[in-house]
Amino acid sequence: MKSRLVYGFIGLFVAVGAVGVRADEEQDQIAVLQSQADAVQKCNACLRLRVVGTARAVPALEMLLGDERASHAARHALEAMPCTEAGQALRRGLDKTGGLNKAGIIDSLGRRAEPQAVPLLVPLLSDRDPVIASAAAAALGRIGGQEAIAALRASRDKAPAAVQPAIFEGLLQGAEVLRGSGDNAAAAAVYRDLLNDRSPASVRAAAWRGVVLCEPAQRADLMIEALRGKDRVVQQAGWKLIRELDDAPVVRACARQWDVLPVQSQLAVLEAHVALGREATPTIRAAIASDNETVRIAGLEAAGCAGGADLVPML
Repeated sequence: MKSRLVYGFIGLFVAVGAVGVRADEEQDQIAVLQSQADAVQKCNACLRLRVVGTARAVPALEMLLGDERASHAARHALEAMPCTEAGQALRRGLDKTGGLNKAGIIDSLGRRAEPQAVPLLVPLLSDRDPVIASAAAAALGRIGGQEAIAALRASRDKAPAAVQPAIFEGLLQGAEVLRGSGDNAAAAAVYRDLLNDRSPASVRAAAWRGVVLCEPAQRADLMIEALRGKDRVVQQAGWKLIRELDDAPVVRACARQWDVLPVQSQLAVLEAHVALGREATPTIRAAIASDNETVRIAGLEAAGCAGGADLVPML
């Protein structure tokens, strides 16, 4: 019992000492920022404050946000601090900076996922500098929420070509934030809106994938439609997703459509079904019996990997 108390007191003293050391280091780094040290020394101090900094360091870091040479180091330090004062400093920094420094602050606000920043970021979607507008779109996507998504949607059709990719990416990211929060219905609505022909192919593919992941009850039908359909973008997304999905009912439903699937879709279904184990035997047999040489070879390779006495005669 005594030894436990002794070790407990030792642990307490060590912890208190560590806190004191960190506080001393923080004050030392703050002093560097407030001194006449050169840019390299101040950037190094910012790096340390990213680790040991608290709200005490925020004012000194905020002073550097307008410094061309140290701004990015300062905003990276503020970005990592969980205290509300750091977020407030970054938001204030939007009015004090421009160009790449401002874009960097916008990026940090997005990575902090601060809803309080949304009203400040929305007007920046129409900034004349495409770097600023694109950074705002990316940040709004990371923050997510209905206000951010509504602003991105409103900007989608009127944004200049240089900003369009960031708008689309922001919408995809915003939908992912909704899905991550459990609001699958709202996320699916955003994804479906991006499935139209105005969206770039890569966006449509990602949007289709998002819809499938958000709507498990419709997943099999959506996958079959994609694998059988003529929309090449969606079909290619289907080939990739069915290989990744750990969803046996969906794979089985697709396997039952074997005879009406095009060759590349058959190959994707075969690979996905084989990953489920012994139950893939009927699909392997169908592949080996195919008139298409590529499918037959894939079936034979699958039979060799799957093993089983019932497949030996087909090898």
